[in-house]
Amino acid sequence: MKTYRVLGQKGRTTIPFSIRMRLGLRCGDVLSFDEKNGAVTVRKEKICDRCKDGVEQPKLSLSELADNLSQDERRTLLTCLIAKFSEELGAGHV
Repeated sequence: MKTYRVLGQKGRTTIPFSIRMRLGLRCGDVLSFDEKNGAVTVRKEKICDRCKDGVEQPKLSLSELADNLSQDERRTLLTCLIAKFSEELGAGHV
């Protein structure tokens, strides 16, 4: 699904919450930008000498995950959860 964002004066934008959640992007992650044929590819990078694929990351509880979100992100998450819950309730009552 295509999502649009406005580029700010200093070239800043926000990666949509739903994309950040699907890709596991967090505050402090290192991203690379590659431009090719008029398109920009953004990729999450591992920057360390001893990084190994398959190293299990510590798992957060839902409460810990919510605590790591900004107020706007928590509001967006709550809105999404309410919408999903409403859809599920509505589907069962047709």
